[in-house]
Amino acid sequence: MDGGCGSSRQISCETLKRNLVDFGVQLCAKEIEELCAFLDQCNNGQIVVGNLFDIVRPKLSRARAELIEEVYRNIDTDADGCISLTDVMVGHSSVI
Repeated sequence: MDGGCGSSRQISCETLKRNLVDFGVQLCAKEIEELCAFLDQCNNGQIVVGNLFDIVRPKLSRARAELIEEVYRNIDTDADGCISLTDVMVGHSSVI
């Protein structure tokens, strides 16, 4: 999950509805309302993007998740848990 109700990465239910129509998703108005009600876990008319991603993208295999973690640790050169521009620059300069 990517954040919670306080997450800055949210989209409105109205935006989701418009995008579903624009992408040609074949849902009736009632189905779209039910989808928004399900995704709006904070009951504020907003959908946390991570919650939407959790539903629409496939679950990562253990091997792929471990590979992603390994890559992340390799990029995080100062091991502070965050990837900074400095981490990327250090990683890039060691490749050249």
